[in-house]
Amino acid sequence: MARTYKSPFEDKTFKSVDELERHTKKYHSDKIPAEYHGDIDHYLFDHRNGFKGGRCQVCGAPTKWDPKTKRYEVLCEPISVRKVINDPYRTLKTYVDNKGNDCKTIARKNYLENIERRRGTSNLMADEEYQKMLLESKGKKVRYKDKEMIVVGSYEVLFVQECNKILIRNDDLESPGPTIPYYNPIKKKDTYTIWDFYIKSIDAIISIKDEGFNKITKAVEEKRIVDTAKFKKGLDTKYKCVIELNGKEEIRDFKRIYNEAKEYIEEGKRYIKYPNYYKEYENKI
Repeated sequence: MARTYKSPFEDKTFKSVDELERHTKKYHSDKIPAEYHGDIDHYLFDHRNGFKGGRCQVCGAPTKWDPKTKRYEVLCEPISVRKVINDPYRTLKTYVDNKGNDCKTIARKNYLENIERRRGTSNLMADEEYQKMLLESKGKKVRYKDKEMIVVGSYEVLFVQECNKILIRNDDLESPGPTIPYYNPIKKKDTYTIWDFYIKSIDAIISIKDEGFNKITKAVEEKRIVDTAKFKKGLDTKYKCVIELNGKEEIRDFKRIYNEAKEYIEEGKRYIKYPNYYKEYENKI
């Protein structure tokens, strides 16, 4: 049986919280207790949950209401004079139990320890299996020949569609491509990246990127530095072709790039298709 939500002010039920909130705002906004300062969402939440308020998942102290998420925060605020005055015993006990750390720090520590027990590492983005699982859960499905692939986004879908026209063998295209370790110069740590595709016939690793950005912000600069570091590690491998395609125009031009790469290999040369930003950022990694 589907859950319903009863109005605190009349004998009437609603199919969803949103319906109840809209009805209350329209007909009963003047009945919300003064201590809620007109916050109908807050009052209805408390009414549904027996006016228990929010409790910190670590120490059990009261937590603040968050009007943006329409829920109580799951962790209490860091230690402060106000917190000591309002709840001295619990605040000081938590401070001692946590060895001076706030509950946010303790929660993160517990989370990382739990992840490490389950997966053998606390760095999920350095976990190849986790990255592939993430790709499968958030990716797009597209057909290459007689098999279904899961790719990251619309640019990768377009690339597979182009490969359907160019490649002959059913097993020539693989997605995702190989996992290659690299050093992230922004976060200053060793990690991994999964290349988007691998093409057997030319022994090529392929990275797909969008057209780029009109405005160069700090975030864009950092992303390009990281992408350059990833590409450089691709160059350090033994793959005969290392290719990055930037945007739809280059993806649609892949037939020419593929044929050019084949010629290079037949002549015993390595084929590299650099990102258009590579030379500018190479000295920053």
